[in-house]
Amino acid sequence: VGLIAWDGARVGLPEWEAARVDTLAVGDGTCHLVRSGRDAALWDCGGSAPGLGVRFIPGAVRALGAWKVRTVVISHPNLDHFFGLLDVIEPLGVRRVVVGEAFASAAAARPSGPEATALASLLRLGVRVDLAGAGDVLALGGARLEFLGPLRGQVFDDANDASLVARLSVATSAGERRFLLTGDIERPGMRALLARGVDVGADVLEAPHHGSAAGGAPEFFIEAARPSVVVQSTGSGRVGDERWDGAKRGRVWWTTAADGAVWTSFGRDGEVRTGAHAAGAGPDRRRAGRGRTQGPVQLEAGRTPVPENDTVGRESPVSNRSSAIAPGAR
Repeated sequence: VGLIAWDGARVGLPEWEAARVDTLAVGDGTCHLVRSGRDAALWDCGGSAPGLGVRFIPGAVRALGAWKVRTVVISHPNLDHFFGLLDVIEPLGVRRVVVGEAFASAAAARPSGPEATALASLLRLGVRVDLAGAGDVLALGGARLEFLGPLRGQVFDDANDASLVARLSVATSAGERRFLLTGDIERPGMRALLARGVDVGADVLEAPHHGSAAGGAPEFFIEAARPSVVVQSTGSGRVGDERWDGAKRGRVWWTTAADGAVWTSFGRDGEVRTGAHAAGAGPDRRRAGRGRTQGPVQLEAGRTPVPENDTVGRESPVSNRSSAIAPGAR
């Protein structure tokens, strides 16, 4: 198991809050701000809006109280997941980018493509680039980002299925709480995880591939994960897709195109709160017990106070089994 010590984005959350995920409303794309303790990172950095990385993402991150974000994880080589990457490096003080083998392979296959251009630019800017895959772990404050897939050397016909999939695990006084980040995995990627016996159970699930239901909604994966909350980061084209109606029953289901930016807060007491920043998002309290956790998970929709800014502190050393990669490296 590779352990990657987090590279010091020091932004404090309130004492009662063990971890928090803010899913920005970026249109057709994904950008999650993940925080625990005094550490912060971005999971994906893409979307469909012009000036996304120059203005929108840095502005939103700062408004949420995270002035410095030292690490960005890019789930896979689709522009709607890394379109704003190069633009956020300087304003957010990014020092490391973590990618999967699919990203490095795409860069090698297309030396003039956006993936190779991104890697070359990152290295020119002095940003470390690390490879991650199943078994690697990122320490994030008091939480852990555990990469579940893909396996090293695992090849899929579609790069979406080679998306990095990771579980944010948060220790609380009531047991572990989980947020599953899925990139753009589709049915083959989902089945590959389940075939290996990977525990995909989570309290909160990122809807795979922005909630795409091409070929039918993959309800089997939702049922395997058994989330109480699903967060769908997408543009307006996937809002209200009736093919997901069965999976939505009994769950809180947020869609950024309809609800705006979505927040998920994990309390140290085990309470899970979730809501949206858009005006008119009404209260929706749910209680859902999970077999692997102690006691109920309480979900509360609505607004929550934004944590105040904090200062940038010391950095942690980097120690993992994947060395920095050069453009075109596989």
